[in-house]
Amino acid sequence: MNLRELPVRTRLTVWYTAVLSLGLIAFSLFVWLTLRHLLYTDLQTALENQARGFEEYLHIEERGHAPNLIHEMDEFSKSMPQEHVLTVFDASGRVLYNNGRRRWKHKHELTTTRSIALERGPVRAELAVSDQSAAHAVSLLGWLLALAVPVFVMVAAGGGYWLSGKALAPVDRITERARTIGVRNLSARLEVPATRDELQRLTETWNGMLARLEAAVTRISRFTADASHELRTPVAIIRLAAENALRKPRPEAEYRAALEKIQRESESMTQLIEDLLFLARADAEEDVPTLELVELRTLVDNVCSDLAPLSAAKEIRLECALPPASIRVAGRAADLRRMLVILLDNAIKYTPAGGAIRVALEHENDRVTLRVEDSGIGIPEEARSRVFQRFFRVDSSRSKDSGGFGLGLAIAQAIIERHNASIELQSKPAGGCVFQVSLPLAA
Repeated sequence: MNLRELPVRTRLTVWYTAVLSLGLIAFSLFVWLTLRHLLYTDLQTALENQARGFEEYLHIEERGHAPNLIHEMDEFSKSMPQEHVLTVFDASGRVLYNNGRRRWKHKHELTTTRSIALERGPVRAELAVSDQSAAHAVSLLGWLLALAVPVFVMVAAGGGYWLSGKALAPVDRITERARTIGVRNLSARLEVPATRDELQRLTETWNGMLARLEAAVTRISRFTADASHELRTPVAIIRLAAENALRKPRPEAEYRAALEKIQRESESMTQLIEDLLFLARADAEEDVPTLELVELRTLVDNVCSDLAPLSAAKEIRLECALPPASIRVAGRAADLRRMLVILLDNAIKYTPAGGAIRVALEHENDRVTLRVEDSGIGIPEEARSRVFQRFFRVDSSRSKDSGGFGLGLAIAQAIIERHNASIELQSKPAGGCVFQVSLPLAA
């Protein structure tokens, strides 16, 4: 089985056990080799020191004119440790002296040889000692380590498995809690542990995502319900008009009247569907506008000229205050024109006869400000925070009967956001309102 297919707890335990095993094996091998080296080095050093002392002893005795060096060798041998063996050879290799203490095989001994120049002739001293005690100690340590390391690894693996389970228990609780959250209870949140670690940040991130998801689902649900409500009326009118026309034979004029009603409602439905499609694409960040240089002064002047007859028909004075110099912004001309038309159309609809509308364009530093100010009926303070919501209407005077679905300002806001701009609503004390749009100047 692939290690990646195992649970996280098992993988953590496997990795922990593997690393611990390698570490313990390396440490045990280091301890075993160090002890072996120290023991054998100490034995070898002791032999070499004993051989050096033996040489000095013979020179001293020879200068003292000792009559029998063999007897002196025997005296020195008696002062040596019991496990040391001393053998002395003459120049021809004949054994001059041996203390006869060897009780082991040659493969279990350490030896050192020293050539000694005497007045009576050169001799060769050989000292030997059994390494069985050192070998036994090294072997015993090796067996202890070989038995202790697996036991320690198994105990550590069990402890690691238990600790990893304890460490991952909050993750299991988060997972179980997350499984209970669905579309019907998106308001539920995960319990945030006060641990100040990755788990707390993970839980807070999950809760943030749930909050955004709840807001998105709520917005989609409201949007769908409002769209269904708005479409229900024109569909019902079209259906009733068709049913009445088909119920019995009628004169041509009545058929024409029914078809004209169906046409009007179809056009209204088409406009509503186009607006909904625009907003849906804006939400999905599709159809990102291709930025181009837009001469905003000319665009505002053209829109004011196009809507001047409409304001004149309602006896509303339309003023357009534009700077003499050209003002360029980065964006899409069609979208910016649509945004301005929406703002001006709203101002014309809700400004009574004899009122005034003023459009001003100003720029300062790297920003340009577009102001649409009217002297209309105004917007109540409690409704100002909702005017950019979809399908929101302040009162009955701002209804579909006056020519809107409540989507105009939502579309204008979506266009402004796509141009990295902002819009602000201000209310005038004497009545009416001001929509102020701030856009970045083109570099």
